[in-house]
Amino acid sequence: MPNKKTGKPNPWLLKFVHGYPGWFVPLMVERGEAKTEAQAVKLLSLIEAIEHNDVKLIKKLVPSTFDSNLVFDEDTLLEHAVVRGQIDSVRALLQAGADVKKCTLGGDVETNALLLEHGADPNARVGGYTPLGGACMAGDEAMVALLIRASANPNAGNSIHLNNKHEVKNCTPLMLAAWRGHLTVAGMLLSAGANPAKKDSEGQTALDWARRRKGRKADPMIDLLEGASR
Repeated sequence: MPNKKTGKPNPWLLKFVHGYPGWFVPLMVERGEAKTEAQAVKLLSLIEAIEHNDVKLIKKLVPSTFDSNLVFDEDTLLEHAVVRGQIDSVRALLQAGADVKKCTLGGDVETNALLLEHGADPNARVGGYTPLGGACMAGDEAMVALLIRASANPNAGNSIHLNNKHEVKNCTPLMLAAWRGHLTVAGMLLSAGANPAKKDSEGQTALDWARRRKGRKADPMIDLLEGASR
């Protein structure tokens, strides 16, 4: 990527700066993430600090040099910390004033518990999923329990792609747990008020999703949902 003013090869091209390719530096200025290349380099040092739980450097740069809600590469600083599961960085950014409402839940249970304590929305979507929907798909019982305690909606709709051309909408967390065979999770959802009679965009209930699973003559999930549907 040549320098637009001089037409000469960009001096950053063959360098690496805090783990990022050098060409990223002038691109950050071009995208408005930094005013100068020097500031861009300092911002990359902050991103590296977030990725490695370098709380001392985070406190030095935020909010004195960079706004705590700055967006870098389409994510807020807090989201960068959350995605990488760096709870010390998450805690430092929250203390510096990062707005938890500008960050979706993600990462491990401990990180999500901290975000929820600071007012994160337990129903904020990531793509087509609610946090509870994603946790039910994964069979993450600890995360499901955390989200239920935080009043996540057990009947919220999720969108899933069965293949590249087949999308089903309004799938409840119970449907997703049933489809994946996560029996304990399904029981937790029913106890939290999940409605087994809810239907997705194709008119299917959680019981129908459980029956999608093949190769099982006796399926405890089907037994559970048949009992709950009576």
